[in-house]
Amino acid sequence: MERHPRHPKDSKGMTLPELLMVITIIGVLMALGIDSGLREWRREKVNKVAIELAGWLENARRAALRGESCSITINTGNLSDAGTLATASCLARFPLVINNNDASIAYSITAPTTQFSFTPRGTLFPSDADVSITIALNPDQGVARCVAVQGLLGTISPGTVSGVACSVNQRF
Repeated sequence: MERHPRHPKDSKGMTLPELLMVITIIGVLMALGIDSGLREWRREKVNKVAIELAGWLENARRAALRGESCSITINTGNLSDAGTLATASCLARFPLVINNNDASIAYSITAPTTQFSFTPRGTLFPSDADVSITIALNPDQGVARCVAVQGLLGTISPGTVSGVACSVNQRF
């Protein structure tokens, strides 16, 4: 029996179509991985700002518990690196500044109420309205988080945006 010279039985290499198929599959998998990684990176950037804001608001609330009310002002609109997100009368020397070391990243900050106070009892004033601050990447890339300051107790909770509401019962 004679062997065909083009297809020897002991061939150890790949044919060109097989090689192209492997390269295509690897390319598709890498593209999916890169897209997933970028989504995760954007989500973590927004999470970082939301957690910093919640911690900063808690510090302002604690300062108010020491005996003087604390007026908070939230700067809404588009903020980039080194932009001041919030100021407080009780933390006058310590405004909340966005530090992400990347001037190309901008955040869109929205809040129905941009000024509120914590009383010396640590409660929210005006007490009849909850405050919800939404942080998203600008331009909108489908990633948004929120910080809710709720009612009479003045509890501060980071959460996820569900429709137009801030849902604090879900994990980041």
